[in-house]
Amino acid sequence: MDNTLLGIPFSILGVICLGIAAPWFFIWPLPDPRKPPRPRWVHLVLRWFHGLTWVLLALACFAAAAYLGALAGTLAILGLAAYTLFIATIFIDRRAT
Repeated sequence: MDNTLLGIPFSILGVICLGIAAPWFFIWPLPDPRKPPRPRWVHLVLRWFHGLTWVLLALACFAAAAYLGALAGTLAILGLAAYTLFIATIFIDRRAT
């Protein structure tokens, strides 16, 4: 089995994912000051889930690099679920009046 994705080793991709994750723990969608405060769950998802997505993808890459295919697949699916929830919550937050 080739331990790469598009010719890039999974361990390198994992480090890249962690590099992408880092800024998202300091930057997140701020609330519109003209709207009422966000519900706590919305704030939690918008604050942490984008960075969490990239951390889960990094862990999936490291698991794939260690030939732990089932774990890598599970972590990748969890990353997709976290990102889907993040995007859906952005739409919910933007539509809230």
